[in-house]
Amino acid sequence: MDQLPIGKIASSAVIIEKGKLLLLKRAGHVLNYPGHWTFPSGGVEETDSSIRDTVIREVKEEVGLDFIPTKKWNFYESIANGKRYVALIHLGVSSGKIKLQKEEVSAWQFFTYKETKQLKLAFAYREVIDDLHKAGLIE
Repeated sequence: MDQLPIGKIASSAVIIEKGKLLLLKRAGHVLNYPGHWTFPSGGVEETDSSIRDTVIREVKEEVGLDFIPTKKWNFYESIANGKRYVALIHLGVSSGKIKLQKEEVSAWQFFTYKETKQLKLAFAYREVIDDLHKAGLIE
């Protein structure tokens, strides 16, 4: 197998309300998966003191919510543009009112598991959603 460079290590938030999952639609101009749906998520930066801090920062930046990670869920790998991407998934709770970061996110919505089947999802998020459903966390 060819070695692939690391594209990004991301920290992703799973926010569930009433059995539905919050997903964000990526803006049409982003490099990877434009117009696809994703979790609130973003790359680990050198200024982040931990992976946990990354997910808290990214949720605040992308949707304006205060996010408290309550459990590390799993990690998932995918390949895009010849690079390997790793998403570290956190379950948690949020508070506040959604306010989108228009530069990266064009829409948001809470979805049931069945509704996610119709979506174009970014990275390895289909696998994440399937695992959340199997665990009984989303409808």
